[in-house]
Order: sequence, then C-alpha cells, then structure tokens
Amino acid sequence: MTSSGNTSLARALGRIIRDARIRQGLRQADLSLLSGVALPTISDLENAARDTRLSSCQRVLDALGIDPEAILSGADLARTETLDNVEGYDLETSQ
Repeated sequence: MTSSGNTSLARALGRIIRDARIRQGLRQADLSLLSGVALPTISDLENAARDTRLSSCQRVLDALGIDPEAILSGADLARTETLDNVEGYDLETSQ
C-alpha cells in the first residue's frame, strides 16, 4: 500500500473514532480513561497524526463499542448498547 493509502485509512479511522466519541458525549479524556489508551494517542488517532499500534486502536474501538468488522463492512456504527464498563466513573469530572 502506498503512503497516501495509509494516510487515507488513518484519516478514515480517525473520523470514525471522533464521530463515535462525540455521538456518545465523551471527551478525549473520557475515552482515554475508558480505553486505557493515553490521551495524546487518542488525539493522534483522531487526527491521523502518527502510526498507532493496532492493540491501542482495538482498545479504543472496544471502549466505543465498535466492532472492527463493522468498519470493514461499512455497517452503521451508531452504538446501541450502554456503557456498562464505566459504572462508578463520573464522566462530568474533569481530569
């Protein structure tokens, strides 16, 4: 794959992550806490600023409730389930 192909893939993934995060009312800091991925990495993913490990991408997608296969198939990515894994965490608290 060419570097421009890599860039467009990274941009597409970044848009998917950003759109899902915003749709769920999460800040980047919230997503960082939910996924265990560092805040700068979340920002880099959303902005296609650098290559990111697949394991980090997977943790972010898991936190957002997005199945990677859904991305590949072009399925609607709107989350339907609740964020059960954040019980006891106040997303309104600034970090």
